[in-house]
Amino acid sequence: MEGLFINHTNHLLCYWSAEQLNAAKRYGEPVDMGFPEIGADWDKGKVQELAAQMAEKIKEKHPVALLCQGEFTYVHALVCLLQQAGILVLAACSKRVVQEYVDEQGHTCKKSIFEFVRFREY
Repeated sequence: MEGLFINHTNHLLCYWSAEQLNAAKRYGEPVDMGFPEIGADWDKGKVQELAAQMAEKIKEKHPVALLCQGEFTYVHALVCLLQQAGILVLAACSKRVVQEYVDEQGHTCKKSIFEFVRFREY
């Protein structure tokens, strides 16, 4: 499929698994579009203003699909705007594999590994 798949998350494409990259390529050429820093002290208006600005930048690129995950209130605002514009917005779905072990100091530790499964439409 020709087109563009935008990764709008804090997880750059260079760190994705082959499975996730191949799934993205079904929508178009994957490219990163940096996820902004959202201040915890920001009010709703400031978050929505940033979402509106980013929505315009995204629409200019005419993506086939956009992966959007991160700070919840920004993601919600952006997803709503992009859906209104007819852009397919996706979330990555992963399976969490938890490994529990005891370290050298006798502490019980848990390690979570996320295995990509699929993209799901918002």
